Amino acid sequence: QFEQADGGTLYLDEIGDMPMPTQTKILRFLEDRTLTRVGGEEKIKVDVRVVCATNQDLEKAVVEKTFRKDLYYRINTIPIHLPPLRSRVSDIQELTHHFLARACKREKRRIDGISSGAMKLLSEHSWPGNIRELEHAIDRAVLLCEGTEIQEGNLPPAVLQNRMPSGDPNNLLEALERLERELILAALERNDWVKRHAAKKLGITERMISYKMHTLAIEKPKA
Repeated sequence: QFEQADGGTLYLDEIGDMPMPTQTKILRFLEDRTLTRVGGEEKIKVDVRVVCATNQDLEKAVVEKTFRKDLYYRINTIPIHLPPLRSRVSDIQELTHHFLARACKREKRRIDGISSGAMKLLSEHSWPGNIRELEHAIDRAVLLCEGTEIQEGNLPPAVLQNRMPSGDPNNLLEALERLERELILAALERNDWVKRHAAKKLGITERMISYKMHTLAIEKPKA
């Protein structure tokens, strides 16, 4: 991927989750800007701009020795702090329409817009999962929408809590989603938020629990 990005930009998302062995390889590349293909011997010079993103506190990760200090200082050239979505309420409407248009194109659906009630709920939600949670909410709404306009009932239970705290008890999808969220949250709390251990208790893979945490907007509480 570094070689393919030669002359351009490579974006590394969630670099805070990168395993230590991979961190070492990335650091080695950033120091001399050369790479060797798997099974090869020739060193290849690559000119690439690297942009990294993370939702973790990398300074804390360095102290906890889960992120290399030398790599942190190497990538921390021009840091840009993006405030959480709850601090940018004015962006929600524009982002909603963007995700709506993209989801409709992907699903080959014609949905003209979103009701004022649904937009009000989206604007009032705290969005602990930030923009990805909003994107997931709109994707879900497009799949469930039966008309040409997104309604309140098409939104996820977490968003609907602003309107009805416990959701609709007669809605099977909402009930299953609430139960799934409660089980995963309980397993994480019992296992000190170690995803590998929680996944084992639930009988699923660590990759699956990470995906579910994303789609159900489950985040480890800050100390």
